[in-house]
Amino acid sequence: MASDLVKEVMEDIRSPLYKNAIFLIFHTLLVAGAGFLFWLIVARLFGNEEAVGQALLLVSVITLLTTVSTLGFGTGLIRFLPNSKGDRSRMVNSTLTVSAIVAAALAVLILLTVNVWFPAGANVLSLATLVPIFFLLAVVSVAVPIVDSGFVAGRKASYVVLRSSLFQAVRLATPLILIGLLGVIGVLASLMVAHILALAVAFVFLLPRLYPGFRLKPVVDRDLLGEMFHFSLGNHVGEIFHVLPYPALLILVSWLAGSAAVTFFGIPWLIAGLLFSVPMMASTSLYVEGSHFSDRLRQDLRRTLRFVLPLLVLGIAFIWFFGEWLLSLFDLRFQPESLRLLRLLAVSAIFVAVNGLFIAVARVMKWVKAIIGLWAYVAVSTVVLAYFLLPVYGLEGVGYAWLLGNGTAALAVMVAYLLKRGSIRALLTATPEG
Repeated sequence: MASDLVKEVMEDIRSPLYKNAIFLIFHTLLVAGAGFLFWLIVARLFGNEEAVGQALLLVSVITLLTTVSTLGFGTGLIRFLPNSKGDRSRMVNSTLTVSAIVAAALAVLILLTVNVWFPAGANVLSLATLVPIFFLLAVVSVAVPIVDSGFVAGRKASYVVLRSSLFQAVRLATPLILIGLLGVIGVLASLMVAHILALAVAFVFLLPRLYPGFRLKPVVDRDLLGEMFHFSLGNHVGEIFHVLPYPALLILVSWLAGSAAVTFFGIPWLIAGLLFSVPMMASTSLYVEGSHFSDRLRQDLRRTLRFVLPLLVLGIAFIWFFGEWLLSLFDLRFQPESLRLLRLLAVSAIFVAVNGLFIAVARVMKWVKAIIGLWAYVAVSTVVLAYFLLPVYGLEGVGYAWLLGNGTAALAVMVAYLLKRGSIRALLTATPEG
């Protein structure tokens, strides 16, 4: 019996699903670990909560801008690129071109209305370096998810790790110089330099290796984009709602509690993000394999659960018992409510996992309305609850809002999409729509 289990696990590990999942989860650990070190360096360089909070806000706005600007093409590439009979390089270039144009336009709009997005940024606005660095960072950042999706669609998640490793190495090497020269804007400059160097390697070496004949060039092929746009747009709306809570909550905390409180909320979120990312990356791998082999979706989901659940349990336990030590590394004046917030966020990872795995299934089955509905509910319910709970419970109230938003969404998924269809087997043997 034990030998059969070991044999089954070894077969799982050798499967493309697990290979991609391992690379993607390793990428998640790399990003989370490097992100932790980066913000640890930033916090110690600044030495005060106000500056760290301002930097967190700026980076979160860039993240939201990047998500909006991709127009969902990353998801579309994963779904349609593997089976495309046209010019795959032209498809990748078209998505990059359109997304860059949208990112440039949104960057200008945000810079013109920066006080809305960045309430505590008066001292940043006085620096002329904000405009060119913010604009250029917006344009190069939007290429990252599209390039990574091209790697994942080609079942080369190892390239994602390679590109990200270079980015993280450069990002960690630059803050001491750039923050010393530019202050808060130096955080954005570090990201900009790292993205440019990592993307150069991807465009010159990695993409041509995966898609022979690839060469970066501006092009808009309406026929190729039209093949995926309807599917991508629906998923894109869902992805915006998926990313929205963090920047929205940062801005809400800044408005209601000040810049220092942004740090006391943002750092616990950064730590808990390690747990959130593991099931989300595993679900990405499930989505990729489902796009290739939809008939194996039920089996692959079971494998994914076996892989993810033990990691989550261990991660939650670690954060619960060592969360105070993790916060102390930043050498900031964290209050007890930050630790309680961190523990609430850690527990919510179970619900985040349920929702993320359902999204993977929904993408394979092309249930676009369900994707939008789930992420929209989580985003809106979390932000609305946080608005009312923050003044009463402080930052801990934001944790309750996130836990309730994800928990009720996970319950709704199990009731509406599992029990309603009779069984999990019925759900996973349904025929994809469209």
